[in-house]
Amino acid sequence: MNNSAIAVAKKTFNTVPLDATDTVVLHRQRTLRRCEDASRTTDPSICGMTIWVFIRGLVETIDLSNKPCVVLGRSDMYAGFQPDLDLTPYGGRTRGVSRAHVRLHRQGEHLYATDLSSDNGTFIGGRRLVPDVPYMLRSGDEMKLGSLNVRVLFG
Repeated sequence: MNNSAIAVAKKTFNTVPLDATDTVVLHRQRTLRRCEDASRTTDPSICGMTIWVFIRGLVETIDLSNKPCVVLGRSDMYAGFQPDLDLTPYGGRTRGVSRAHVRLHRQGEHLYATDLSSDNGTFIGGRRLVPDVPYMLRSGDEMKLGSLNVRVLFG
């Protein structure tokens, strides 16, 4: 993805129109799961990255300025689990997304995805990720979480 596409994403992420077929994104808490507390780290390499996640025509924005990582998955009211980015409104449950499916974290100028031993796997470029092994992402990569397609842009 080129810089002009990222610029368009930056301008439009809050103004993506919804129609009757879209799912409304509900408010969620952004608590960290399976991540160390960002306030306890002094590593400057984890600060200052914005990630745009495109899911089913909608855009979610993640700011890694104050977080070492984020977990994508689906919420579970009964277990009291809430991932950093809840994919339930995008059909996460029916598309095989695990509660804690994949972790995104920054190291230096690179963004990594780590499958968190999800039941239905995480795929990048058609290859299934080995659980608990970080895989370096490129801006514009498409991930498949279960059967839910997610495009990731960052810069």
